Amino acid sequence: MWWKFSDYQVKDGYIQPAPNARMIDYNPMDLFQREARLLRGSSPYIEFLDAAGKAWVDLRQGGNPSFRELLDWVHEYGLLGLFWHESIHIQEPSYLDGHGIRVARSLTRLGGQWLDNGIEGALGGDEPPKKGLLIQSSMGPYSPAGEPQVVPFNIVVGWYFEQFNGLVLHPSNEECRRAYRESIDELCEHGSTQLGDAVDGNEQSLNYLLAGSSDWVKPKPKSRSSSTRLEIGRVYASLFSALGWMIVTDKVNGQRFLHCEGCGRRFSSDRYQAKFCTDSCRSRVHKRKTRAAMTKAPKRADKPKRSK
Repeated sequence: MWWKFSDYQVKDGYIQPAPNARMIDYNPMDLFQREARLLRGSSPYIEFLDAAGKAWVDLRQGGNPSFRELLDWVHEYGLLGLFWHESIHIQEPSYLDGHGIRVARSLTRLGGQWLDNGIEGALGGDEPPKKGLLIQSSMGPYSPAGEPQVVPFNIVVGWYFEQFNGLVLHPSNEECRRAYRESIDELCEHGSTQLGDAVDGNEQSLNYLLAGSSDWVKPKPKSRSSSTRLEIGRVYASLFSALGWMIVTDKVNGQRFLHCEGCGRRFSSDRYQAKFCTDSCRSRVHKRKTRAAMTKAPKRADKPKRSK
């Protein structure tokens, strides 16, 4: 499951929920399967790459861009959840309890689920940084393994939350979701780079995307026809990771990723000779070539009339 809001806005270079927007929980894979049923040759991650590419061009050109395509995508699917994807352990600012022991509330990500550790001894012993710590995965664009990095809590959390003082940093907390935001620069550069490399078949980028998800056993709805009460379900720490599973699913099903010769958009297809994303694009290009051929063709000279 993931979440999105009914309305988003651009503010100071960030995309964030608009005031009084309604929060919606949903399953990203449902929308992915809907796209597959429509046979449009598109998918959420392909639509994101197109929208992020246009937003990146708008950023480079300056002026006052609206980022309309990227905003439309976020309205449909929500933000990528980069903070939750990269974090593996979050420790809030520490304090001394009644026994003089420095403690802090912390969360740990196990697969795609966040476990609340409650109040426990703060990392760093008796003299940890007063600002607290955020321990992030060090998996960069091309290094899917490595030692975790210790990053200052306030700095990193400030990138993703407009106001985080007093927030309970847990993705199930509604106030936390409403305060969450993502930089347009980060969406265009980091998000599109990782997804683009994964689409091109880079295994390290695929592993990076899948690191924020896991299979879990969960209770199954009771049914008279089945005595099994458990089922295996997949949970995602971020929408980013769900997009990674969509890419893997398409690759397993033999989908190739192409650029339409008509409109230039990316699309996927399992057809060997696919060149167009839709029938309308194919028809448009065919008509254009036909008109061009008729314009260039020399007119046939009239034959001289025979004399009687």
